[in-house]
Parts: sequence; C-alpha cells; structure tokens
Amino acid sequence: MKLSCLTNERGVTLTELIVAMAITSILLVLIISGSLFVKDYIKRWQGQDKLVEEVVFIQKELTSNITTSHKISIHNDSISFITADCDNIRYTFEDNLLYKNGNNLIRAGFNVTQLQLQRIELSDHPNDSILTNKYMSGITGLYKLNIRVSDDRGNTESLQTLVRNKYETYKYSSY
Repeated sequence: MKLSCLTNERGVTLTELIVAMAITSILLVLIISGSLFVKDYIKRWQGQDKLVEEVVFIQKELTSNITTSHKISIHNDSISFITADCDNIRYTFEDNLLYKNGNNLIRAGFNVTQLQLQRIELSDHPNDSILTNKYMSGITGLYKLNIRVSDDRGNTESLQTLVRNKYETYKYSSY
C-alpha cells in the first residue's frame, strides 16, 4: 500500500488557518454568551424564588395570628392581635419594613411595598359579588390580606389571601 497519497507536504495555508480561527472564535463567542445567558436566568430564578419565600413567610406569620387571635385591631400603620393567652402581638409597617413587637421580620435586601388587612363581610344581596369589601364594618371573622414584597433588583411578588378567624366566626355565628 502506498502512503504517499495520504501525506501532504505542503502544510496549512494562511487562509485555511484564518478560516479555522474565525470559525473557532464564533463558536467560542456563542458558547460563552449562551452560558452567561443561562447564568443570568438561573440567578434571576433563584432571586425570584427567595422573593416568593419572603412573601410566603410574611403570609404565614400574619395568617397564623389572624386565625387564632381573640381580638384584631387594624390601624393605619400597625395591626394588633390579642391571643387566647392574652398576649399582645403588634406588627408595625414603616419605611417598607415589617416589625413584630419592635423586631424586624424582613431579611436584608427585601422591602414590603404593600401590607393591607381588611375585614370582609359576606353580602346578603343577590346582585352583589360573593365578597363585598367593607373596611372595619361588622365582625364576621373573614379577613383579606394583601402583601407585596420587592427586592433590591426591582422584582416584586404579591399575594392575596382570605383568612378566617376561628374565634370570631364561632363567637358571632352562634346567635
């Protein structure tokens, strides 16, 4: 077998080398930009996940007190709960931070941009919607909680929850 036809004594020309380097450069740019895109996407996804965790934490914190308290007082800048054990729990909302009895509940890098708690009254009128908002009117034991939290990057997450206070529902529905 003759190997002389397989050998190329001429080598690689400058044009071939430039074309190969151009193709390699284009592939490297595509790979690097793709990996940066994926990295940014994962970073945003993880940030959004932490934002959702913060909203859910606040929702659980307030919901547990709304559900079990014997008295709920809603003020412009605070919400007070008196528990079954006669403990007084006060949440204050100032400078986009939420405090429980003076201690900050929000992790660094997050702000509460909206916190609203309203008593809800079930409507007896057939033409009204199922739930009619009537701020501070009547005690039926049903509350609407609105929470919106933002992070340092400008992402926001909000949550709206209906919560039933077991004590008020039992006390005022048995007449």
